[in-house]
Amino acid sequence: MAKPLRVLIAWELGAHLGHVMKLKPIVMELLARGHQVTLVVPDVKAARPHITENEKLQWEHGPSCSVPDDYAPGSYAEMIECCVLPSDAAATQFALTWQRLMARARPDTMLAEHAPGALLAARLHQLPLLHLADGWSLPPVGRPHAELVQLPLLEKTTSETRTQAFSDASKREGVLVARINSLLKQVNVGLLKNLGDLYSGASVSLLCTFPELDHFGARRHAKYVGPLSGVAEGVALRWPDRKVDADLASQRRRVFVYLQPHPTNIALLRLLRSLGADVIAYLPQAKPEAVKKFNSARTQISALPVCMDLILGEADLVVSNGGHGLLCTSLLAGVPLLVLPTQREQALLALRSSATGAVFAASQAEFGVELQALASQLLENPQARQAALAFARKYSRHDSSVVVRKIANTLEKLSLNGRTTTVPTAASFTAPLPLAQIEITTKCNFECFYCAGRHMKQENMPWERFEQVLERLGSLPHKVSLQGEGEPTAHPEFWRMVDRVIALGHQPYTITNASLIDVPQTALKFASIGVSLDTLDEAEAQRIGRYKLPNVLARLQALVQEMGPERVTVHTVAYGQELGPVASFVQALGTEHLVQPLQTKPDYARHYAAESPVTFWQHAKQCQYLEQPLMRYFAVDGREAPCCYIKDMSMFDTAQHLRTELAEGKVPATCIGCREIATPRIEDGRHSRSSMFVRRETQEES
Repeated sequence: MAKPLRVLIAWELGAHLGHVMKLKPIVMELLARGHQVTLVVPDVKAARPHITENEKLQWEHGPSCSVPDDYAPGSYAEMIECCVLPSDAAATQFALTWQRLMARARPDTMLAEHAPGALLAARLHQLPLLHLADGWSLPPVGRPHAELVQLPLLEKTTSETRTQAFSDASKREGVLVARINSLLKQVNVGLLKNLGDLYSGASVSLLCTFPELDHFGARRHAKYVGPLSGVAEGVALRWPDRKVDADLASQRRRVFVYLQPHPTNIALLRLLRSLGADVIAYLPQAKPEAVKKFNSARTQISALPVCMDLILGEADLVVSNGGHGLLCTSLLAGVPLLVLPTQREQALLALRSSATGAVFAASQAEFGVELQALASQLLENPQARQAALAFARKYSRHDSSVVVRKIANTLEKLSLNGRTTTVPTAASFTAPLPLAQIEITTKCNFECFYCAGRHMKQENMPWERFEQVLERLGSLPHKVSLQGEGEPTAHPEFWRMVDRVIALGHQPYTITNASLIDVPQTALKFASIGVSLDTLDEAEAQRIGRYKLPNVLARLQALVQEMGPERVTVHTVAYGQELGPVASFVQALGTEHLVQPLQTKPDYARHYAAESPVTFWQHAKQCQYLEQPLMRYFAVDGREAPCCYIKDMSMFDTAQHLRTELAEGKVPATCIGCREIATPRIEDGRHSRSSMFVRRETQEES
């Protein structure tokens, strides 16, 4: 047996779990050989139930950006830009995330499956890499990708529009390559000459398909190993006995349908039923009422995955959107397909595989006479069936388990053999960013007595307003802090907001009370984070309105363990409590500790008058937030201010108005008592001679 290895397996792109099922036998084989596996996927919660837990299997959330469900990239550059590296700041965040993943996993070798970001990560960290591809995810190097600009099965175009689209794609690729090279330069790794270098840089590339089913056609020097079959799972449905209806036995055909949600799905089922076919349909997200309405002895619908091993062998036709896995499995079973593509990848595969004579494509969006005639022809004409059977005979010796063993053997040969994974330091990828703070909510699950937010209107910033605020930041990357006078993680769309910040090229930040925080997601998506903690005394925490102290401490410790102490800052408000225990606790954690006094500004201090005996302030004539500026602050109502200390926005006009008043020796009403410009004084019967000496009651009487 080979020496136990640490193998990192990454999958990034693709909306469904077919990729997980494809990787499952590889993971199980590696675990059976005694290796340790780190599986990096876009959604751990969705993927985890499909692979048996093992002490040698670790899960990690991979870097990701929010992408619309109907997104259709026109080129590989556009796909990678949108899904992986949408901006220079996002590229920095991407590099930091992978740096942390590598530091935890310390892999000896790496496997990437439909994961262009992982290809770049392997290059940054100089790791041996096995790239598994189905054709689409390994574009031929050196060939113009004109097929990706427009595809005949999805869009009608002219030669002029194709030329312009390819020109646009070439320009986009130049920008993306420069972005990637900026990361590679920081760690002194060889630069890309073009985007093809990213795909050709793997130590070994294996095409898990057949030459006839390669999206780009057969390649002379490619290593084809055939498709990987996922482990048989799903609802156990079976075909009805043909003899039940003896009069129609000669006409009945068996059709397996697997289609993603589409308005014409029900019409298609009606069509197949009118043609006298028995139907088993897997329709994800199918509504219960539709399932109940159409289910019968001859038409069985499931909203859950179906065990295809039980039904494909006896099917006469498969109707699908053209996913690579089902297309391969169907042809190996000798079953022809009617393909209704919804994506460019599916359309290109349908175009190539139609040469087998066993795959026919149509547009589901143009449901009509042509589709009906094609479905009828495929059910009655034996030629498609004969072509599928010929394909099955040609590859009858294909064994997916042999492919799995070959992949495991290749990973063992590629291992670092005792060398250490190169993990660039976080400092390699950092750069100062201007600060923008967005108050996404004033609601909170705590009731801290000193918090002005508990006396403000309780509301969440709606998504549309949040998008408008982000638009106002422009294209310049910012450090975007999602915080204000509420608990940010209590906003129902907090993580969607974080994803949007990252997708636009900004770096997210927040300060949280940690009671609701998702530790793994936080470690993945935040370069750093702040946690508020005022006391270790549970009774005292309850008294001041900071609840669930044991939960907070546990999550804080988990954050430090997951992220490292250098990425966590503990914030404490000094309101007169004993600070020693908190200081010792934070020192033991190893994190930065920031202690701030109670704000003496009246719109804060009126809520805790007993703890704030200040009566007079000595004010300066300048404020650093106005002179620099240091930040852009957006209140929950969307209004912008130059700092986060203005709690009564009705008193605020413009930043220039504040500058003018200060320069004239006046104290703006909204700035009275602010610690950024004021020195507090306890009333002792004497008055300062300064014209900027303001009495506290002035604010409250105005």
